[in-house]
Amino acid sequence: MLILSISTARRFLVTFQNTFLALLFAGAFSTHGQDQGRPVVSAKVSLAGETIGFDRIVETLVAAFDHADIIALGESHWRKLDSDLRIRVVRHPEFARKVRLIVVEFASTAQQPILDRYVRGEDVPPEDLQQVWRNTKGGAGGVWESPVYAEFFATVREINKKLPADRRVRVLAGDPPPGGGDRDDSAASIRKEQVLNKGAKALLVYGSGHLYNFRRGIMT
Repeated sequence: MLILSISTARRFLVTFQNTFLALLFAGAFSTHGQDQGRPVVSAKVSLAGETIGFDRIVETLVAAFDHADIIALGESHWRKLDSDLRIRVVRHPEFARKVRLIVVEFASTAQQPILDRYVRGEDVPPEDLQQVWRNTKGGAGGVWESPVYAEFFATVREINKKLPADRRVRVLAGDPPPGGGDRDDSAASIRKEQVLNKGAKALLVYGSGHLYNFRRGIMT
């Protein structure tokens, strides 16, 4: 499977069983062989050769949902460039018309009710909202304390306030709380039960390292 960075992205649509999975890694890139059980690279979607600026990338990613059930954006934690890209994707006027779910690594499954209330536009005390990213298994050492993560939730909340209730985008917490189960297993379960089994479309936002783990991680 081919894993690409923004600067080298050309073709990135991957066929995974009956699911089209588009991958764009904004951080480091590498190429893996086609091991048994792994996806096969498809050239059905491509970025322009120049790939300069976000506009063409965002347009291509949003358009890919016409053919894809899931698009996964890898990130380097705290990286502003990655944050800017995903925010521009969800702000695109066509995004909410095509996608109803976003699955993120930087939120605790135990805090899903609080996250739901917040992105719907309800009043949530700041100390309660902070538990969404602090009460995560992967949040040790303050990895989610960067303002880029709170900014992403605030962006979805802002978008939802302008949408009718039946078109609002839901953010699904993907990380178990401290002491919870395996992080990649949690992501895989959410992807299967909340997205694929329901015939939905979703944007996934996870650290790039998780997206390499095809055998146990969110792709399996």
